[in-house]
Amino acid sequence: MKTKLFIASVLLILLAVLAFVLLNKKNTASTEDETWYRLPPTSQTKKDYGGHGKPLPTSEQTTPEAKNKKASTKTRPTKVSASDSESNKKFQEELEKLLAKPDFDWDEFDKLLREWMVINPVAAAGWAIKLSLAEEDKNTTLAVVAEEWARRDTIAASEWAIKLSDGKDRDVALCKVASGWRHKDSIAGKKWVEGANLPDDKKKELLKIINDKDTEK
Repeated sequence: MKTKLFIASVLLILLAVLAFVLLNKKNTASTEDETWYRLPPTSQTKKDYGGHGKPLPTSEQTTPEAKNKKASTKTRPTKVSASDSESNKKFQEELEKLLAKPDFDWDEFDKLLREWMVINPVAAAGWAIKLSLAEEDKNTTLAVVAEEWARRDTIAASEWAIKLSDGKDRDVALCKVASGWRHKDSIAGKKWVEGANLPDDKKKELLKIINDKDTEK
């Protein structure tokens, strides 16, 4: 009889211990679930996404802010362009290579010079005026410069041309500028010529170019 009571007591104790262990385990699991759920998104771990409980690297966090930042980084355009000085140097080197060729190609030279005029007319014009070329070639080069500049900015081209040293270079540039005025705004062109610091005979020549729609210089 005593043996039966002893065995029953032992069994009850074991059942109580087992129940205590199971209950404690359940409470611990519930606490862990509540803890990660309350953590801010940036502190969640890979366990939340089926991993092994290691902290997520910053690059793998999936907060809305992180997603937006990552997306903006991918789509933000990166502007990569040469500085003005580098661009000018490149144009100058390429044009001088063309001039040095025995079989000089004027069309290629003309095209490249006009491209430079679009990007930096002041630098291109400054380079052209210093060229040591035969008179005819120099005149043709300055005509290209003045014509292209006048097409885009007649006032700036006019100011450049009139400041050139008196001589053939300035005559060629002024005639091309006058032609540009004729095509863009003949009335404004006439006013500019009339107010310019030029000899009367030169003013008369430029006004004739502006007025004569059939004149091509």
